[in-house]
Amino acid sequence: TQDNGTPAFDYSLSSNHPASEDITSGDGSYVYLGENYSVSSSQNGFLLRHKYSATQHDEFSYVSPLDVSNQLFIHPFAVNPSDENFVAYPEQNLIWRNNQMTTLPRNTSNSDGSNAGWTKLSNVSVGNAGQIITSLEYSTSNPSGRLYFGGSAPSTDFDLAPKLFRLDSPTATDGEIDISIPNTDAGAYIHDIAVNPENGDEVIVVFSNYEVESVWYSNNAGASWTSVGGNLDGENGPSVRAAVFAPTTSGMTYFIGTSIGLYSSDNLNGTNTTWTLEGVGTINQSVIAALDYRQSDGVLAIATHGRGMFIGANGLGTSNETDLVDGIPSKFGLNQNYPNPFNPTTNINFTIPSNSTVSLKVYDISGREVASVLTSKVMSSGSYTQSFDASSLSSGTYMYRLEAIPSNGGSGFVETKTMTLIK
Repeated sequence: TQDNGTPAFDYSLSSNHPASEDITSGDGSYVYLGENYSVSSSQNGFLLRHKYSATQHDEFSYVSPLDVSNQLFIHPFAVNPSDENFVAYPEQNLIWRNNQMTTLPRNTSNSDGSNAGWTKLSNVSVGNAGQIITSLEYSTSNPSGRLYFGGSAPSTDFDLAPKLFRLDSPTATDGEIDISIPNTDAGAYIHDIAVNPENGDEVIVVFSNYEVESVWYSNNAGASWTSVGGNLDGENGPSVRAAVFAPTTSGMTYFIGTSIGLYSSDNLNGTNTTWTLEGVGTINQSVIAALDYRQSDGVLAIATHGRGMFIGANGLGTSNETDLVDGIPSKFGLNQNYPNPFNPTTNINFTIPSNSTVSLKVYDISGREVASVLTSKVMSSGSYTQSFDASSLSSGTYMYRLEAIPSNGGSGFVETKTMTLIK
């Protein structure tokens, strides 16, 4: 958190969590939470390793590489999740690597850092000395330990196009492979690299700037790339800041964080990809700064600029089929509208298992409400078809959101789907 360090605490989805404690001071930056330790950073690439204990702050160690200069104010680093001894740390267009992070002796005497374990990989770079490594990420599996890293133009030279590389061996000292995306916009800033935790060949790269193709995808380790910004790209598209793969037992959800909120897609379809706004009514159109996903229980953490952090759960997929018991639906459900695409009317089916107060609203892709089909209407249990007339709207992708609050005080239901109007 800017000006307020790095608040750390144990969090529970089902119970209260204890008060946080600051483990860095200064301007909090990136954090890694691993099996053997955590690493937190603050301004200008200042790194602290923390051993897990009841009081993490008492177990810190200064581990920044001593001989590095010209760090970014918010400076990235990456830990190899398959072997936490290895930590990659950029210096301008080059990389330093530590191969002893798990076993390093505790250092509390030199707050500038330590030379222990660090090696400068002078033969590994993003090529152009004018490029600055702004994002890097290790793969978790299939293969593990592959390092992806990207270089962006400095603020003094926006004529440089971004560069992307990968280093396949976690111990290699040279042999990086150029996987730069052809014809990317000069001045596009590589803000995030996301790697599928189940498939190290599958990568999303996020370029942060306006009026650029912002989201690129590869399923072959960067041998080829596809633009998947879809309905969020274009002259009036938002700035994209972060991406994450969210695998579940039933498939993959892709999340991206933008300057106008959190978006998701279950199907990357090139320039026709449809991204759906998430968290309408909670996150809304907050600027998303970072995303992290915990695969074991499907928890997504969404860090915003100025509105704190949100926690969400990525479920096991959705179904358009609703079970019926004696003619009464056994659960809430929202089906895909039909026809879709449509012009200008369409039908929206939904089910409610008990008497509920129901709202059905339509939003444009920026999250602005454009129609209220049902507003706090008390409805009995059953299956319903609601007609929607979009005569007053322009062609484009819209979202419809069903919210139902049971009259008996049970758990409410909220679901959002997309539809396409073509005139």
